[in-house]
Amino acid sequence: TAKDNLVHHNVRHGIMLETASSNTFFKNNCTWNGLRGFYTDAFSSNNTACLNYFGFNTVSQAWDDGSGNIWDTPIGNTYGDYTTRYPLATNDGILWNTPYLLDGAAKAVDRRPVYSAIGTSTPVRLTSNSQVDAYFSGNGTDGLSFATAHRLQDLKIAAGGGDYCIQLENVDRHVIIENCTLITAYLYASSSAAIKLQNCSNIMVRNNNIRYNSIGIKHYQTNRCIMENNTISKNSYEGLYIFQSHNMTITSNEIHDNDVNGIHQWYYCKDNNITSNRVHDNRINAIVLQDEENTTISKNWIANNYIGLQLLNTKDLLVKDNHVLNSTYYGMGIFDTMSELVLESNQIIESRYAGIYIWNAHGMAMNSNSMVNASIIMEGVLEHLRSCSIDTSNTVNGKSVYYYHDQNGLTPANFTNAGQVILVNCNASTVAGINCGYGSIGIIIHYCENVSVTSSTLHHFTSSGMFIKTSTNCTVASNTISNCIQGIQVSSCHGFTMTGNSFINCGLVIDATVEQCASYSIGTSNSVNGRVLRYHVDQSGLPESTFANAGQIILINCSNARITGQNVSRATIGIHGLYCTNINITTIDARGNGRVGMRFSFSCRVKITRSDVSSSNQAGIWVDQSSFFTISSTMVDKSIWGIFLDRTSDSKVSDNEISTCDEYGLSLSECSRIIVERNDVSKSKNVGIFVNLASFNQITANEIHDNEGTGIVLYHCKWARIVQNNVHGNGYGVFFYQNTSHNLLYFNSFSNSYYSNVMLDFQYFGTNNTWTNGTEGNYWDDYATRYPGATNLGRTWGTPYYLNGSISEYDPHPLVHPWQPNIRPSAMFVVQASSIVLTAQPVKFLFLGGKGNEPASFQWNFGDGTAIQAEQSPTHQFTMQGTYTITLTIVDADGQSSVLVRPGYIEVYLASGDFDGDGLTNEQEILLGTDLKKVDTDGDGFPDKVEVDLGTDPKSVISSPLMLYILPAIVAITMLLALVARAKQKARLQVVAPAPASTQSTDEELVQGSRLMQEKIDAKKAILSRVLEPQTSEEGDRKATVHVARKKEAEHEEVVTHQVDEQTEREVNVFKKKEFCIVCNASLKATTYICPHCETKYCMRCAIALSDRKEPCWACQNPMNFNP
Repeated sequence: TAKDNLVHHNVRHGIMLETASSNTFFKNNCTWNGLRGFYTDAFSSNNTACLNYFGFNTVSQAWDDGSGNIWDTPIGNTYGDYTTRYPLATNDGILWNTPYLLDGAAKAVDRRPVYSAIGTSTPVRLTSNSQVDAYFSGNGTDGLSFATAHRLQDLKIAAGGGDYCIQLENVDRHVIIENCTLITAYLYASSSAAIKLQNCSNIMVRNNNIRYNSIGIKHYQTNRCIMENNTISKNSYEGLYIFQSHNMTITSNEIHDNDVNGIHQWYYCKDNNITSNRVHDNRINAIVLQDEENTTISKNWIANNYIGLQLLNTKDLLVKDNHVLNSTYYGMGIFDTMSELVLESNQIIESRYAGIYIWNAHGMAMNSNSMVNASIIMEGVLEHLRSCSIDTSNTVNGKSVYYYHDQNGLTPANFTNAGQVILVNCNASTVAGINCGYGSIGIIIHYCENVSVTSSTLHHFTSSGMFIKTSTNCTVASNTISNCIQGIQVSSCHGFTMTGNSFINCGLVIDATVEQCASYSIGTSNSVNGRVLRYHVDQSGLPESTFANAGQIILINCSNARITGQNVSRATIGIHGLYCTNINITTIDARGNGRVGMRFSFSCRVKITRSDVSSSNQAGIWVDQSSFFTISSTMVDKSIWGIFLDRTSDSKVSDNEISTCDEYGLSLSECSRIIVERNDVSKSKNVGIFVNLASFNQITANEIHDNEGTGIVLYHCKWARIVQNNVHGNGYGVFFYQNTSHNLLYFNSFSNSYYSNVMLDFQYFGTNNTWTNGTEGNYWDDYATRYPGATNLGRTWGTPYYLNGSISEYDPHPLVHPWQPNIRPSAMFVVQASSIVLTAQPVKFLFLGGKGNEPASFQWNFGDGTAIQAEQSPTHQFTMQGTYTITLTIVDADGQSSVLVRPGYIEVYLASGDFDGDGLTNEQEILLGTDLKKVDTDGDGFPDKVEVDLGTDPKSVISSPLMLYILPAIVAITMLLALVARAKQKARLQVVAPAPASTQSTDEELVQGSRLMQEKIDAKKAILSRVLEPQTSEEGDRKATVHVARKKEAEHEEVVTHQVDEQTEREVNVFKKKEFCIVCNASLKATTYICPHCETKYCMRCAIALSDRKEPCWACQNPMNFNP
């Protein structure tokens, strides 16, 4: 602890924390330092700084690079630049209303920056009557009565983080403490108080403003004291604490915004009076009494608390005329009361769960209480339940509460205009025609037999429409239950029958043994959202058709079932299984259920896949005390818990999308051997993945991001294997609590955490956690900032990464980049076109290799003295003729490299030159596609030497090997195709009448057909393209067959006409659309000659040859008009 120090005019920092944790700094004055008033490095955590003054420091008043450091509990600090930063902020005389954002990587916030926490008086401690008399001597008071009482008044006392502002011990003089402002007594979190009274009596505390302490006023074994008209607020523990004190009067106080309880009395307090107080906006209880007797709680206004009034193990209490509004959980909670508890004329409005929750209340009486949008939940043993007295003067939404115990033969006439019905140990009775809603539970049945509930409408209940517990042979028929969290809840009953009920936006919940469930008769006449309620017990081999049109599915002790494609949304539990085996569930819509999308208990070998369990109130999927589950490819969002596994083992949760949960995306509680992999877990308000009291689990390859609290929390967790997870954008990346030991974490990536990538709680005492696989650890995005001088070893850094909150645990091999498998790079490339190019012609190099672990860098050396290029697939221009060696070097993220050298890969020639001396320039030869290194005078693609050897004219494109050797082969192929076509046509001819044999032989027909075909070829040489050009199947289907004409021999014989003319014209048109030369059938390149008359296309080589010989277009016979 460092306190009350003046720290100023230092060259660098006033206070600096380096690898420091769990220290406390308060009431220090840090000013005029060269850099920062207060600085915490990245290794410092869980330190507390409050009530310090930081001002006039050059760079920053307070800078936090650490994690988990506390700047505002229970009160913050004073900052000299506050009004400059927040000129519109206001204050209450003590604190500013706008939080102060500290500088530094931690993004820490002081939520309670101090305006002025300086008192005008010092704390007062008096421990006896004599000290009291001496302290007030000369004031004319003797303290023997309130009329002559000693007075502590008009004081402003700031305890400055001490234990008290005013403390009186062993005093029975009459003392009045009034009109004081008492702040900052918080030395001990649960016992320091602004006013501490111990073993005192006759003390009056009135009209004081008591704020920002641990406890506002604390009474310990005091008597006959009065607390009146005080404002007690914003204390970090409780407003008013009373222990073993009697005859206390607590009246007309304003008690609000305390972190735990407003008023807390416990351990045999008696004869106290709590009246006319306003107790509101406290985080837990407004008023809680424990082990209390003979106390009156009356006329209090209690609002906006989690619980309004809670009574624990009390007796002889009167609770009267209180107003309890807007409780988050319940308005009044009554537990284990002993006797003579009276609730009278209270008003309870808008309690979210229960208006009045009663558990084992013995001898309780309720009368004239009014509940609006709230009602009673009542449970306990029969002896206590039947001892209560609740008359019909109690109402729910203006309708009477009917409470009957030990009655037989009740009829609908006994429940006229009921707002709520409660039956305890009643038999042979009928409840019918009830119409009630907007409460906690509509009908409660405990320890009853042969009770029927029929033809009733129950709606909008925050717990259940109907609750039936420990009862026998009850019947529920023809009721409509809608918009309840639970439609009907049946617990530990025997012989239950349910027929013809309609559930809307809710369903049935069963909590019973297999034997009890087997005694239930729940038929398919019950519906959930217009679909069938499917209830099965002790069945095996259920096919998919069994669950057709299901609105809710309940399986008890069932096996070997397959459920596919059902809509069980907006029920209470979409699919509920108890003691089930081998259940396969797929493509289920289980959204918007009141409690859980799917829940299984005591089950094994259940597979849930490709389903949607979003927007359930409690959990998307809840599995407890089960094994061998598979949950995969399922959407889970907008629940309290996304997927909750409790005491479950040997299961797998994979490939699910879990988001926007109030508490945990995925929770493993007391689980073992669970595999959690490839899930996307995001946007939880608290924790992404929470592992509690669990062991031997695997969390692998998950995407865990944007969770407000923490990505992964381990609490008392052992032997977990956490590998390859991408944890980013969370408050904390991973957080270890308590005895978390022997866990293995490596290959994870932790980045963009708001507070810290890793945190070990200050109460952490785990051991033997390992953050590496032996050679490689985890990636931490703040590593380079924390260790700027570390050595890069390729895949890992040379300096360990120490974990926040610990000086002994570290990652010995932190990764330089987010982990990837160690893939070596491979240099490989080609040129996009030809390796023979002209000067100044762009050459595109294409990378075809592997980049290794990205990001990779490229280095291209083109051998021509130009600069190295770093593109993946660059384009380069060579300016000089020559042969060039190309070298590619790749270096990946791990520093591994690969080099490819291609000697003489690129040949560069001058465009205007004629390398082979054949009269064609290098540029012309490249355009024509000829070899510029071999003489080809006629440019037909055949070198002159080859043409001489073949006997053709090397100076004439017409006298080309193409014409002399290839065209005859083309003609032969054409004739063969014509003959085959004719044979197929002949086979298809339909002969109507016998015809005389033909006088023309097959050979003669073939010769005639050949002659006709040759004439067409000579007339229009474009027909050659048909046999040279590749066909698509579509074109092949639509070509006309060349038929040979036959002499008409008989009247009924079919005559095939000659169709060559049509075929030829059509093929020419088709050919003109294709990207092939009409002469040589070569695929056309960028430079193409197109006939201006018919748009027929020629390659440049053929166009030049035809133009030189003044030949017309082969398709239209018009002049070529080509001038190269």
